[in-house]
Amino acid sequence: MKLTRKQHLIAAALVAALAITSAHAQKFEADVPVSITTPDSVTTRIGTLKFFDGLPDAETTQKVYGNLDFGRGVEAFLADRRQTSVSCSRWNVINPVI
Repeated sequence: MKLTRKQHLIAAALVAALAITSAHAQKFEADVPVSITTPDSVTTRIGTLKFFDGLPDAETTQKVYGNLDFGRGVEAFLADRRQTSVSCSRWNVINPVI
């Protein structure tokens, strides 16, 4: 298949447009506000949490899940305590100690 002069010009224009566009795109650099970036490490009451590219490492993940488990355990204990107090009060009314 032989290309005509018009087809060569169209192909050359497309190549030039793509080259200019890609050169311009490579120079673009986004200014990310510091307020939305994730620091490399954060010191908390459960220890230092470490991040790489915004993702926690394995040790940090275990610390956070451990803290969630502890918090849920405390919540379950406190929720059960109210029920236990009601049951004990009821038992004391039924079986008074004299």
